[in-house]
Amino acid sequence: MLFKKVRTRFAPSPTGMMHLGGARTALFNYLFAKHFKGDFIVRFEDTDLKRNDFSSIDQLLSDLKWLGIKPCATIGTDDQYSPYRQSQRLNIYAKYAQELLLTKKVYPCFCTPLELKKVREKQIKKGQTAPKYNRKCWSLSSQKIIELQKAKTSFCLRFFVAPKQKIIFTDLVYGKMEFISENIEDFVIIKTNNYPTYNFAVVIDDYLMQISHVWRGSDHLSNTPKQILLYQTFGWQVPMFGHLSLIQFSSETKMSKRFEIPEQHIDYYRVQGYLPETFFNYLSLLGWTPDKFQELFTQEELIKLFDGNNLNKTQSIFSLSKLNWINNKKLLQLSDEEFQKQWFIFAFLKKQKILKNWNKDDNFEYFKKNNYQLQILDHPRIVLMILFFRKEINSLEDLFLILVKYIGCIDSLLDPEYLLLNHFLFQSLDKHIDETIWDENGIQSMLKQVQKDTNLKGRNFFAPIYYLINKLKEGPAMSTLLFLFGKDEIKQRLKKYFELHKTQKNN
Repeated sequence: MLFKKVRTRFAPSPTGMMHLGGARTALFNYLFAKHFKGDFIVRFEDTDLKRNDFSSIDQLLSDLKWLGIKPCATIGTDDQYSPYRQSQRLNIYAKYAQELLLTKKVYPCFCTPLELKKVREKQIKKGQTAPKYNRKCWSLSSQKIIELQKAKTSFCLRFFVAPKQKIIFTDLVYGKMEFISENIEDFVIIKTNNYPTYNFAVVIDDYLMQISHVWRGSDHLSNTPKQILLYQTFGWQVPMFGHLSLIQFSSETKMSKRFEIPEQHIDYYRVQGYLPETFFNYLSLLGWTPDKFQELFTQEELIKLFDGNNLNKTQSIFSLSKLNWINNKKLLQLSDEEFQKQWFIFAFLKKQKILKNWNKDDNFEYFKKNNYQLQILDHPRIVLMILFFRKEINSLEDLFLILVKYIGCIDSLLDPEYLLLNHFLFQSLDKHIDETIWDENGIQSMLKQVQKDTNLKGRNFFAPIYYLINKLKEGPAMSTLLFLFGKDEIKQRLKKYFELHKTQKNN
């Protein structure tokens, strides 16, 4: 029997921030479901009591929303498949575990962690490359089990893996896969704390939620035969499995939320001012090669193209330079008005230090209505600078740093000796500025006249002016920089210089 509808899911554990590998998995599941006009859901596997961080649930959902990935159902959805947190489904897992226990497909195991450790150490000493449980408790009599339970001895439930079985399935990425049961130990389905293990809960959830296709990282490939055995034991239809090649952050480190590398997390790039459209585009190309020979896509184009074919078996390398290239192109595709809005919001949120909660539903009009304006952003000069530097940036953070760099003003931190050495230059500039028409041609004519007055050329001429304007000794074309800052601003900085000169002279 075939599934009536394509249904995919993203099922993260709330144990930390969304890393890029997890986001790519969510994206592929979303694209595949949307391509076939199916459903994409998000549920949370929160049964790891030691590692759970429930505050990360909101962050994970926020990251998905920021990326433009919208599930049909998730936490808070009340439908035939809810709830969407495993910790709220314990009675469901208990029911199916009891069914297996009654049919003797599983058995209680009373071995302590220390006992299990000693067994494995012995097997390794004997040269066993894949140590596994020795089935000590499989042969316990019913009377012994009752005695141990009455004594309140802790136990888990293990699934009995029958010998001489072949588990064969066709992976959507790697093709035909074959495992033998002799290499699979009797795995735990219910832990001593009565919580389900991943391999048990995921099968129950995927079956009850009618998941047709499971797209996940290739590091889950070894779990698949165990899960197929459970499907077969219950007599349930097995979903199609597709194991995605892993993403490497560098040539040696795979993406993992267990590595404390900020650059592995989606949140890092949100704060850096990358566009969500960029990440949607770039992540789709990590592990998948579209038929079209192009690298810039809209979400609609990717949904139309992504059918689960052309997925790569080799690992993908996360390239910051490629990400920057795509983001630069996406920024340039925005209209001037939209670009200004994007940067306005980013700059405001950066100042307020609430960038982590920024998503696409926040907009320019919202900030305007609520009078959340940064005074500096209302200055026409800043708008000109934003548009001028736009082509040179890879992210909105780059633009923020550029503007901070070029909007500095003269103060006591400036080197007075350096400035005073160029007093004649500043006098000439001050002399000609009022009569100058403030456009590109007018400013260039003024600069030529000042050069003629002072007989200065090259760095000897430009460096002092750069330094006067923004505390630096270099920058964009001088005529452009002066134009962007505006005549009034340059006059104001000259005035501050002459005040400094007067103070130094009097001292």
